[in-house]
Amino acid sequence: MNIVKIASILTLIGGIIEMLIAIIVAIILIVLLFTVNISGLTYQEHEVGVVIFIFWTLYMLVGNTLVIVASQKMKNSEKRKKWSIIVIIFSVLGTGTIFGVIGGILGLVAEDFKTKHNKNFIT
Repeated sequence: MNIVKIASILTLIGGIIEMLIAIIVAIILIVLLFTVNISGLTYQEHEVGVVIFIFWTLYMLVGNTLVIVASQKMKNSEKRKKWSIIVIIFSVLGTGTIFGVIGGILGLVAEDFKTKHNKNFIT
């Protein structure tokens, strides 16, 4: 198995784990926002919490979708560095799974590894 395939698989696993974490946290927040009555909060403060939750959920869904898409785009040797950087950024700024970070780093160093070692190892 070559290093690019390993990077792609690790990134895909990281993206799926991040997506599952985001969905679970979103479900928990939905339940808490609409069932728990926090005394002392005004209607406007509650609305602010809902708006922050909506933006967080959208960010997580878009970011995790980008990580999953990038895991497949990393296989293209011309754009591997760009997609690897995207994976690292969204893995760190998202839920931060180590699989996405390691996959992104492997994608970044794949070209350097190819030139220094066996040229047939990476395709």
